Amino acid sequence: MWEELKVYKQLDKADINPTFKKFGSNLVSLIDGYSIDQTTSLIKLSRQVNQLEQAVFIEKDKGSYNLKVRTSIKPVDFYRRHKFTMLNIVPLGDIMNNHRRTSYPLTQEWNNLAIYLATRIKTEVEHYFQKYNSYEKIIDRRKEIEPKDFGLDNKYELLIYAAIKTKKKELLNQ
Repeated sequence: MWEELKVYKQLDKADINPTFKKFGSNLVSLIDGYSIDQTTSLIKLSRQVNQLEQAVFIEKDKGSYNLKVRTSIKPVDFYRRHKFTMLNIVPLGDIMNNHRRTSYPLTQEWNNLAIYLATRIKTEVEHYFQKYNSYEKIIDRRKEIEPKDFGLDNKYELLIYAAIKTKKKELLNQ
């Protein structure tokens, strides 16, 4: 398996983009219920649950082998035209309680990596998405979603929208 590998075989520079495309197709074939949107630098695996889009974004740095994996939950009807907009962004490493597991190398072992990530999506990410699969659950768990500092953060957008959808507008004043 991928996580047991000690050495990775680097791809030739010319193989990065075609391999990234194959990687996305293979990954979506390994998990049920998700659709794929893909560009040359971004893979979005998403599904809709209770008017929420639950998505896994895999972003490839330009000209690099490095892949960043993050999750996003956003209202379906609010961002319909902006399919690559991310709200409530959580790195995969935070979900797995292993902050070093947010970035992954795209190497000749890309198929093993796809299997590894599909397994993480089916277990840890699915569990995370279950905790926030309705506006009511988002409101109930809002303290877990709220940013820890007072900086601008797009997590507030999800919380505001959930308060409006659940008609709990009094939460907007807290």
